This record gives sequence, structure tokens and C-alpha cells, in this order.
Amino acid sequence: MRTMPLVLLALVIATGAGTLALSGEMVAPKPPAVPGSTRNPFNHFDLPDAWEARFWADPGVKALAKLDSKALADLVPVQAGIRFCRCPNCETPEAENPLAWSPARPRVVTCRHCGVSVPNETYPAKDEKEKKVPEETIEVLPRLNHHYPYHAVEPEKQQYPEERLYLAAKRDYEAREFLAKLALYAAVRSHEQPPAQRDPNLARLACVLVLRFARVYPGYATHFDQPNSPKFFEQAVLPPPHRHGYKTGKWDWTASLDVPLNLVIAYALMRDDPALAVAGRLLGERRLEALPGAEHVPILALARAAGAAPFTDPRAPEVLQAAWPAVAPRPEARRPVLLGGVGLARLAIGQGDDALDLELLGPGHFGSPHDQRQVLRLAVGGSPVLSDLDEAPPTVNGWERATLSHNTVVVNGLNQRESPAQAREPALGGDFLAFAADPDFQVVTLDDPRAYPQSTTLYRQTIVAASGAKSRYALSVFEVRGGLQHDQVFHAAAGSPARWRVSAPLAAGPATLLAPSITYLPNARPEDGRWFAQAYAELAPLGQGRLERPGLAWLKGPHGPGIRLHLLNTVPLTVLTALGPDPSTPAPAAPGSGSGHDAGRAALILRHRSEDGAALTSTFVTVFEPLAAAAPLGRVGRVATGPETVAVYLETADGPEYLVVNLRPGTRQTVDLAEGRQLRTDGRVVRLTRNQMILAGGTFAATSDPWRVRHETAQGRITAAVRGSAATGRGYFLTDAPLPNPESLAGRALLIRHGDGATRGWTLEKVENAATGARLLVREEPGFQIDPNSGEARYYQFPRTSSPPPHQFGISSLSRATFP
Repeated sequence: MRTMPLVLLALVIATGAGTLALSGEMVAPKPPAVPGSTRNPFNHFDLPDAWEARFWADPGVKALAKLDSKALADLVPVQAGIRFCRCPNCETPEAENPLAWSPARPRVVTCRHCGVSVPNETYPAKDEKEKKVPEETIEVLPRLNHHYPYHAVEPEKQQYPEERLYLAAKRDYEAREFLAKLALYAAVRSHEQPPAQRDPNLARLACVLVLRFARVYPGYATHFDQPNSPKFFEQAVLPPPHRHGYKTGKWDWTASLDVPLNLVIAYALMRDDPALAVAGRLLGERRLEALPGAEHVPILALARAAGAAPFTDPRAPEVLQAAWPAVAPRPEARRPVLLGGVGLARLAIGQGDDALDLELLGPGHFGSPHDQRQVLRLAVGGSPVLSDLDEAPPTVNGWERATLSHNTVVVNGLNQRESPAQAREPALGGDFLAFAADPDFQVVTLDDPRAYPQSTTLYRQTIVAASGAKSRYALSVFEVRGGLQHDQVFHAAAGSPARWRVSAPLAAGPATLLAPSITYLPNARPEDGRWFAQAYAELAPLGQGRLERPGLAWLKGPHGPGIRLHLLNTVPLTVLTALGPDPSTPAPAAPGSGSGHDAGRAALILRHRSEDGAALTSTFVTVFEPLAAAAPLGRVGRVATGPETVAVYLETADGPEYLVVNLRPGTRQTVDLAEGRQLRTDGRVVRLTRNQMILAGGTFAATSDPWRVRHETAQGRITAAVRGSAATGRGYFLTDAPLPNPESLAGRALLIRHGDGATRGWTLEKVENAATGARLLVREEPGFQIDPNSGEARYYQFPRTSSPPPHQFGISSLSRATFP
């Protein structure tokens, strides 16, 4: 009995049981009754009309539709294919996916760049000794061997060690993808036609392809198919031990898409169609036995359970809802959130076109190709304005891995982690020291002593987002201590045509921003690691000027929202505008050329450099004002204070207000405001409006009026971490003492700092006091447990490390008072 894993895999995942097999005489299956429902959830599956029209207009699709059943089935590859294979003629890198397949020429793939079609008489080349094309033979199943011919690349031409070009396997991969797509599109179009008007050829196409794939898929080799790495083929059912990091796939290269859902859905739509039995007889296949509960695959229910996600660009959605139109789309959830375990904080204020969203990222390095430390993203009205390339296609030279390609501060022109050796070592991310959020006032502080461990003694950023009835803005205070050059970088979003303008006059930019001591290698590949040294050469400078006083910068394109930056930084500063690579555009700026281009991603660099060789201390203070429907800000300025505070005055449409940031929270500071007023506080941030005072962190804030806000600190030591149950949710922490005002702490951020300084965050659902301590119920998994003998916090979730005691906690407090 030979299994049909297309549906078997999907149903085993969804229901945890069952088999689907080919045996006996071919008949159309009749699904058994299932308590509670007999509805097939795929009955309402649909595809966008534009997709269908474009697909069926393809001449290659029309040619396939005319093939007889046997000729069509013979096109289905009987062996697993690979995605990553470069052209042997023009040597275009495999990451650019240069080889394309067409139904018009099904036996070859053709290079999009040089036009050569392979396999041919030249490629793959025959071995000089054996006088035949070399091949790799794999016993995929007992007594079933598959053969993978390859082109042996000469050592001096290899783009990575042990490179082989499996050209036939590349052809099989592309053919498999196209034919599986054809099965889905034919099944959908057949299913949506009225029964009396159905085109029998559509049903034939879908059924023939589903049945033939069901026959050959069990024998597909599992394979390791990753870019710029040697390729490996292994047996069809791979027992442990598995490769470290796995990444071994059977259907797709990602190793996470081994259930071919397009074929699963095609089968679900055609399972009751008589064409399935007819196709089976034509191909000599036999009976399909259905599985109990086959029509109840809760795939969508799992997807709908996902919570609010970080902002994405609605102009280019990653997922377009193409099926189940009867289900109303879930309302978009926009709310501030701290995901401390993975190093992300999101601030969100306003609604609609006035919405302002900011993300602050500080994850560590645990196997990813690059770090994202102190990275800022900003969106206005749901559209990214300041962003990076992490969601764009990868560049050919690894530019998106460089610190300079992100919105952050670069120290001494170096990438974060400072050296390639340190960058390769696993390292914890930044520490969120505070997170407090109300709908109109939100604060987050991220400290990262591991970003530049040799050059700096402080690398910390505090972001405040605030709104009123008519106004929206955000403030960033980025502190850097140590090093000889600090470059604060702001990049437009990928694909944006917007360009930077600044209030200072600009002359022509330099020929290049790369230091003269570094040689630029234009053809370097990401795995070479050259991006770590030559990132500055990827920017094409446009203009250069000098800021001797606070200034302004604008980023606004012909379409979409924009942003205005109020630059209240340490001066003097050098300001540079430039264009950088943008793989999401058809013609990105040429890297390393040192001259302006019409295409590319706009960059703004604010450079603070030591003139005497002494270590620098920089405080970059930036107010972000969205250029949207919200009323614009009036005057914005920085109030003179001592070195341990930053005070900003803003004239908003709701009235004048102050933001005061205590750079040493917990210590008492005094700030002189206008008209003889004074503010005293030990808090982290204080907001003063016309009739309100808001305090984040600390214990008090007071003015000479006197206005006053107080709250008690909620802090202590974690004594135990308990995984959840049905009664307790996902889990809770136990503390060494009861907490004040527990009812006011629900929804606040819990920050736990271990003995090694690592700090992570959770969201409180509820606080329950007892005689000897408190139970802190959290929304997320606790993630670690405390060893009763050593006291270590051992993480059973990411990053699966251990941290020594003590395990101190604090709950970010936010209080306010309104005055006449």
C-alpha cells in the first residue's frame, strides 16, 4: 500500500491521526459523517480574479491544457528538485534565481540574463576521465535510486566551497512549482463554475496532476538546499540524527513548507468529482480512501489566533486574503506592545491617517546573519516612512546586514559587535529598562552594552510617543559615550521615492564615504563578509553641510506620508544626504560610485566627530513630526538644562507642553522651565501640558505651582517561575514580597533583570498578593524556570540560555494628574 502524503501530512498536522492511501479499484471518495458539521471548509475557497486572468492568459498554460493526460502526467518530476542553482554560462549568483522554466520548453531552464538554456551539450560538462556527466546517486527508498547529474565547477570559479550546479534538479524544482500551481488554478476554476456549465478539461487537469504528484512525492529525496551553500540529497524518510539547524526540506527549500497546500486544496475541491475516478483509470492509479474528519482542517483557525503584529506596509501586503470570503476580516489591532523575549517594543498612538507607530528593536545574535541593535522603524498612517531592508529581497553583497543600513547610531564607522570575530559569537540583545504605555503617552528605554563593547560605555535610547486631541509626535533621545565618531542614520523605507531636505545649506557631497584605508571590492558576496568593512561605500553621497545650531530635516515623496525631524542634537554636526541600495526597486543606486542617482533609498547622516582625539559623548535629540492630517507643530526647542536631563518645549495645536527626560532615572533632578517655573522629579519622563502632568517611572514629579504626581514603586526579587496550566494561563512568577496597589498593575510591563545584566519583558495580566509575596500572572510564557539548587534562570524558550541570580524585577509605572 502506497500512501498519499499530500493530504496525509496536512491532516496529521491538523488532526493528529489518520491515513490516506491508494489501493483497490479507483472510485470517488465519499466523506463520512462528522459530528457537528458536514461542511467542507474549502467550498468557499477562491482566488482573486486578477490572478486567475493573468495565469490563464499565459501561452504556456494554454499549451499545457491541450496535452493529453499521459503527456501532462509525464511532465511531473519524479525526483526532488532544488531552488538555488546559478547559471554556468554567465555566473549570475544563485541568490538572484537566474534560471527560469517554461512549459514551452519543459526539458530545460533558461537564464534570464544571458539567455543560455541548460542542460545542453556544454553544461553539465562531462568528466574528462570518465567521459560522462558526473552524478550523485541516492537510495531514496529501499531499492529505489534517484540520480542527480551535476556540472562540476572549477575550483577557481566556485562561488562557495564544493559548489556543484544541479541543472536538472533546478529544472525539476521550477516544473514542480508551475504544475502544482496549475493543479490549484484548474481545481478552483472548475469548482466555481455552475455544475451544468463546467469545463471537463479543467477537472481533468487538476485530477491528473494531483494523482501523479501523489504517486511520486513519497520518493522525493529530502535535501539541504540553502543559498550559497553546498547542496545535499538524502533518503526520502530521514531518521535522526538531523543536521544542526535542520533546514532540510522535501517539498520546498525552506524545510517549513513540506505540506504542499496547493495540492491539498486542489484535492479537497475535486475529491467528489467523477473526474478523479476517470483520471485514475487513465493513469492506472487505484482507489483513494478518505479520512475521517478530512473536511475539518483548522488551518485558518490557527492563523486567526495570531495576535497583533508589528506594522507592515499596506501598499505591498505580504498576504492577500484570497479565500473564505464569507469570513469577515479581523479588525486590525493597533496597540503598544513589548515583546521583551525577542527584543521588540512597539509604540502606537493615533488612528487612521494620523496614526504614528514606532518600533524599537534590540534582539541579540543567535545564528542570524546580522544584528539589529537599537534599530528604529517609523510608520505614519500605517505606511513605513523610516525603515530598513530586512523585509526586502537580499542584496547581492550583503548590504542589508551592515549596521549602516539601519536607523541607528554607528560608532567609529564600525558595525555593531565591532569585529567579524565578535559578530560570529552568540550575544544577548539589548536590555529594555522601561516600557509604559497609555493610549496618549508611551515610553520605552533600550540599553545595549553589547553593541559596541570595546568602543562605548553607554549606548542607550529612550523614545517617547505623545498625542493630544489634534497633535501627534515622538521624541528620541539617543545617548552614546565613547568612540571618536558617532553617525546617526535615518533611512527612507524600502521602495520609497522620497528624498531628504535639510535646513542647512548643502554643498556637493564627497566622492565616497569609505575611509581611504579600505579598498572597495564591488563584486564581494555576502558570505565573504566584506560588507562588514566596506558598508560606507554602498552610499552614494548627494550633499554635505554643517549644523551649528538646531535644525530641521524633511522626508516627503510625491505620494504617501512624510516626516519632519526637529534636530536638537549636540552641535556642531556634519550633515550628509545620500542614496543607498534598494533591492525592492528595479534600478537601485550603483554602490560605491560616489555620485547621485535617481533610484535608491534616501539616507540622512548626522555626524559628530572628535576634533582633538578625546572620547566623544553625544546626545542625539530628535522630535519626529508626521506630515499627515494632524495639525503641525509650531515652535520646537530644547530648554537649557544640566547634563543629566533633556527638556524639550513644543507648541502643539492643543497648546504648549514640555517633555523632560531624566537621563539618570531614580536620581532627583531640577529643571528650570519658562516663566520661573521649576520641575523636580526622580522619574524617567515627565510630560507637562496646559492642564496635566504625566509621570513615567520614578516616584514623583512636582512643579513650583505646585503640581504634583506620585506613585509607589513596584519592584523586588523573583523567587520562582511557573509554567501555566488551564487554570493559570500561560504562567506566572512569584515575588519575595507583596506589591502596592496590585489592581493598578494589570496591563503594565514586567521587566526582569538577571544577575548577568540581561533584561527581558512580559505583560502583566493580573497581580495577586499573598501574605509572603505576590503572584504575577503574565500574558506570555514565563520562558524560564529557576533551578532550586543553583538559583539560575534556565530558559526553555529563546534564547535557551542560563542567567545567574539574583532575578530583580520592576514594573514600569505611569501616573497622571489633571489640574484646572
